[in-house]
Amino acid sequence: MEFIKGVGADDGWYSATKKPVEVEFRGPYDDPDVIETIEGDFEVDEAYIEEHGGYVIIRGVEGDVYPCGLDVFNQTYNVVGGK
Repeated sequence: MEFIKGVGADDGWYSATKKPVEVEFRGPYDDPDVIETIEGDFEVDEAYIEEHGGYVIIRGVEGDVYPCGLDVFNQTYNVVGGK
């Protein structure tokens, strides 16, 4: 990540936008599950599903797999193509 010296807020928080990187995903799902991630098992329980309205499983740019709440996914990604 590149930082520009002298740019940023006085409170230490900076602004950034995501680069246009395409990822793969499966879903959406609304059933509890345990997802094996590089950081360990992530339990998608009923509370997570209720809070986020479901979830998708994303495969990132380096092949890492992780769940993403459906509300966050819809705010962050645009689906390309379609099947």
